[in-house]
Amino acid sequence: MKVRFLFVFISFFFLPEHSIATECPKVPKLHGDSILSYYTAPPEMISDFDFAYPAWLFKQGVQGDISLKIGINQCGHVEYHFLNGTLHPFLDSLLLSAVKNTKFTPAYDSGVTVKSEIDLHFSFRLDTIASSSKTVLPDLRGIVTDKVSKKPLVGATVNLQIEDWTKDAELKINPKEYLALLGRVPGQSSTSGMLSTCSDSSGRFAFRLLPACPVKIAILADGYRVAYFTDTLKSTRTISLECLMEPYVDTSIVDSSHEIVTYGYFSRKSDIEMEKRQVEIGLTHFVSKILLSEPAVQQVPEAGSALLVRSGTPFDNRYLIQGVPFFAPFHFGGFSYADFDGLMISAIQKVHMNIDNIAGRYLDASGALITVEPEIIRSSNKALKQRAELAIDLGTTEQDLLLSFPVDRKKKSYLELGFTRGDKHSLQILKNQSHLGSDVFFGEGYPEGFLNFTINGSFTGNRMKVGTFGWFAYDVYSYKRYPWGMGSVRARPKNNDNIIVKVGGSHQYFLSGKRVGYNLFSKKVDYSNAVTLLELNKINPGKLFDLSADFQIEGMQWKGSVVQKDPIGFDSSYSASGKEVSVQMHWNAGKTFGFFNVNSNLLFAGIHYGDAQDFIFDPGFSIQFLKENISAELHIGTATSRPDIRGLPDKNFRKERMRSYLTLARIRYVNRWLKLDVQPYLRFMDRYPGFDTFLFVWDVNRFTPVRAAGIDGYSEWQILKWLSVHCTGHLSDSKRVTTQGDSIFEWHVPWSWTGGVHLSVADRLHLYFDIVKSHGLPFYDYNTYGYEYLPNYSNFDISIQFRNGNIKHRYLTRFDAYVDVKNPFRFDNVKDYFWDIHMRKQPVLLGSMYFDIGVRVNFRL
Repeated sequence: MKVRFLFVFISFFFLPEHSIATECPKVPKLHGDSILSYYTAPPEMISDFDFAYPAWLFKQGVQGDISLKIGINQCGHVEYHFLNGTLHPFLDSLLLSAVKNTKFTPAYDSGVTVKSEIDLHFSFRLDTIASSSKTVLPDLRGIVTDKVSKKPLVGATVNLQIEDWTKDAELKINPKEYLALLGRVPGQSSTSGMLSTCSDSSGRFAFRLLPACPVKIAILADGYRVAYFTDTLKSTRTISLECLMEPYVDTSIVDSSHEIVTYGYFSRKSDIEMEKRQVEIGLTHFVSKILLSEPAVQQVPEAGSALLVRSGTPFDNRYLIQGVPFFAPFHFGGFSYADFDGLMISAIQKVHMNIDNIAGRYLDASGALITVEPEIIRSSNKALKQRAELAIDLGTTEQDLLLSFPVDRKKKSYLELGFTRGDKHSLQILKNQSHLGSDVFFGEGYPEGFLNFTINGSFTGNRMKVGTFGWFAYDVYSYKRYPWGMGSVRARPKNNDNIIVKVGGSHQYFLSGKRVGYNLFSKKVDYSNAVTLLELNKINPGKLFDLSADFQIEGMQWKGSVVQKDPIGFDSSYSASGKEVSVQMHWNAGKTFGFFNVNSNLLFAGIHYGDAQDFIFDPGFSIQFLKENISAELHIGTATSRPDIRGLPDKNFRKERMRSYLTLARIRYVNRWLKLDVQPYLRFMDRYPGFDTFLFVWDVNRFTPVRAAGIDGYSEWQILKWLSVHCTGHLSDSKRVTTQGDSIFEWHVPWSWTGGVHLSVADRLHLYFDIVKSHGLPFYDYNTYGYEYLPNYSNFDISIQFRNGNIKHRYLTRFDAYVDVKNPFRFDNVKDYFWDIHMRKQPVLLGSMYFDIGVRVNFRL
């Protein structure tokens, strides 16, 4: 560590020498009286004296005075050096090594360079060294944040107590004296046998020069419960931790407690904190944008409902919204320019996204299993008495209102009502930019608006805790209206979250259409389900391994049709429908062995189709090595799917099995300033159906195997406190395997990458630059009768945001404002093609430059 000495002084004298080399520096030619200043001049040090006082010598109490004699020739080079006395062999060697790299100017005597000697006198004092150690690398550092809002807490007191001084063999000073020295370190104070510091304006704190001993930490903040943490410090690394402080009053639907997360290590959970992620990528209305920030997820350009995971398809993903399975919770069923998330992001605190450990987890899910548990969201200012609160999110795309209020404060019962409205004018702008003619679609017409109504309740009784969630959506087209949504009830014992029962159901619909010459095709699918789910967590605590299970019974039905029309009035249609009841039993067993974590999934599923039964078994296995800031993982297993109902399978085709064999490796590295994530994978599907290129339904005669291999990568650099850069890349190769050779797989995107820059000022003003480049998706060309690729996709967005989410005011608790500039460079991106009556290919364009302006404000009523 760099130190400031108590005093350093230099003395010198000349060594006369008459035979001087002519290549050495000459005295400058001066005129007048100024030459007097160059008549006699001592040597001057012209480089830094690069010397670092070791921290372990500080622990041994090495201090004192020492003198260093240096001989300098006529060119300013060090000829010899030696110490007058000694303090410590290692310290002596460091001083001598530092002299070798030190540069001097030569001494001048009567305008002539001469040899000289200088004496450097050093005085090392422990109290001075401690007072000058502000820039020393910390032994322990961290950040204190509010658990709900993720906002940093300023002025939190952090107390540290050393449990066993004898554990540090290098410590030679009396503990009481050493503690007093630690109190001299800038930002630290010692009193009553412990060290204390406070979190700064960004919520950060640090301790320096600590002994390598077990320590206990207590963190205190006004309005929050005290958090405790114990660990053993080591002189070879810095421990970094994040303390999520729990308020005195818990208003969440889900029971919680304070926790300290060490971010020098990896967590085995895969929860996405919504507020925290929006600090990294910017404020957004859409959950899909949050999901896209995961390294393994790709997006079909501008289609949030069509997420691709590791060379899979959009049909391989499932959403579980408070236990109710959803295919895709999006408005307008994936319409070309109005693919909007239905979930109100302000009503969601976190999302659990299972991608790595997907094998043997859920029926019909081989890509991602996205679990959403809507919660009662309250103000981040927990020091105030809980009252009714109103959250308003007004934007040019949509407007959200969220009202939450306590029903019974003593029993922690709350109710939350939400309303979302889609903006008609914004939809009209997007329609005009897409260049869709009035004759491209028919029947429903164009999207003109949407509504969302949500009701969320948390009620605590004497023995049970019950949560309810209802979501009622309404899509408005030019000629028709379609309601859809879901409802669910969640119950568990009041003081036991290891047993949870969820009962609910949903209704969804999906639309698509295309013009091919004189023919207009329109497809609509309706889907309904009812489900009962039992979750058992920590079945055998304290046993050989950790065991959990869930049991699900789901009844579902679907029906749909494809209608074909031509100008002469000849109409034809294809329809399909089906019913089924499935029972799923999922078991998970895990065990941690030091740095290794072994986990296995077993899925048993039985399906009753009415006239037949089927049974499915899928295993999954994973092993993880987690040590400090390095993680290595291997996941293998199988996942079985069936033809998705959005492709309108008939009752026989729905029974077909498609098994995916998955292998994934993942290596991650993280520290305070850098994150790296590399994920190579292999996927093999034993059989996968194709699409009928005219009816847009499953082709019963086009089953082929599909092989895929690829690699996903992510990196993030925190260059400065206010500047970070991130980049995500995907490379893949997926092909259909046929007897005639490999052919294009309909969802193959060979490469894509995204990058972004985030700048912040005082954690209030944020500026985001985001760029996306992607290879085009395959499409079927009706002129060439084969699959081709869409043009490459390019996009660049700019966002300016102001945030203040932790306002300590009687009425106003949050104020955020944002201006998003979408595609300012006006890239012409093609979403799809249709064919006009002359069979000429016409593009469906994505929007050009577009502005989204809005504010988020929270009030206490």
